[in-house]
Amino acid sequence: MNKKTAVVAIIVMLVIAVWFGIRFFIGGNEDTWICDNGQWVRHGNPSAPKPTEECKFIKYGNLVSGQGSGEQWALLYEEPGGDPEPALKAFLKFNDSSFCNQGITNLPCFDTKWNIGNLGDRLIVEGSLTGSTVTVSKLFVQNPLISVSSPTLGEVIKSPYVIKGEAKGPWYFEASFPVRLLDGDGNIFVQTQATAKSDWMTENFVPFEANLEFNVSQTDEGTLVLVKDNPSDLPQNAAEIRIPIKFR
Repeated sequence: MNKKTAVVAIIVMLVIAVWFGIRFFIGGNEDTWICDNGQWVRHGNPSAPKPTEECKFIKYGNLVSGQGSGEQWALLYEEPGGDPEPALKAFLKFNDSSFCNQGITNLPCFDTKWNIGNLGDRLIVEGSLTGSTVTVSKLFVQNPLISVSSPTLGEVIKSPYVIKGEAKGPWYFEASFPVRLLDGDGNIFVQTQATAKSDWMTENFVPFEANLEFNVSQTDEGTLVLVKDNPSDLPQNAAEIRIPIKFR
């Protein structure tokens, strides 16, 4: 073997070694199962069987109405596109088959009398997918300044209850903000304060909690209102997020 051939052989072996390093050590094992849109999908040729744990269907989007026949409600979200294709708009429609869950006692059927203008800028839908039917288990409300993890939309709560979520610094004033509980007629019957769990003077999200104690006798549903603290009382600084709930 002459010198030139030896150099070429060494280069080829180095290229192969680098490829194997990227493939198996840096890039990881590509032969695996991937959770995609609520279903387990093969990626490559995995040797392991399909995972038995649930692959959750999770979508982020905006609640809209008037989709299809009648005033049907839907979640408007984006499906990622592939280069050079742009992302596509898609709808997850809420109806009796996809939204009413007989086995999930804390989530009622979708209540179309909810005022979607007060439900926040974005919703997170979490559930499971069977065929083309999505069984929704949780709905989370979000907007750019506050995100509520509990309660979820339509959740059944009982006293005492701890509200949890996170909000950016501008939502607070002196590390707190007002929380109101309304009955089915919109009357305030509980007022309290949510408190930041760490330094609130930041543009980042800061966890908060609020303790609710209430006595319900005349109504089985209501609304939780989380109010942006606004010591200036200026209308342009006012904001709130409303979460329909039920009482037990």
